[in-house]
Amino acid sequence: MADWTKKISKVAGGTLLPGEQVSEGILCQPTGLTSQLMARSLGGIAGAAIASKLRTKDDGTIDSTSGIAGTVPDGPIAVGLTDRRVLVYSFAKMTGKPKDLLLTMPASDLAAVDVQKGTAAHKVTLMFADGTGKTFEVPRIGNDPEAFAAAVSPG
Repeated sequence: MADWTKKISKVAGGTLLPGEQVSEGILCQPTGLTSQLMARSLGGIAGAAIASKLRTKDDGTIDSTSGIAGTVPDGPIAVGLTDRRVLVYSFAKMTGKPKDLLLTMPASDLAAVDVQKGTAAHKVTLMFADGTGKTFEVPRIGNDPEAFAAAVSPG
């Protein structure tokens, strides 16, 4: 089982500031990816069509294209949290590891994390200080989005 905090810590070594450590990490995928993969494996073309419809559902209440959210790649990405910064890495499918540092932001820019539990994956919304947000799917295996959320909003 993957431990994303450890994987991100390994790749982050050279980019961390003195005394900085990765405290939490998660793998974020575009919403609908897990259900799409499951549907394709279960239902072929019909399953893919159903998953495609599920992926397009959006209540439209969160602005994900402007402000801070607009700078965050859609995924898949590995997101690490330190006491000072949020680190966003690309994800290498071939190795299953975080790859290139794509974005850093002050930890204060990530205001909260909302986690909605799911069967195969959790729906996780990163909410930023400017009122924007971005929603991802976080696979259950190897991720602890609740610990990540608690680290962002302690108490």
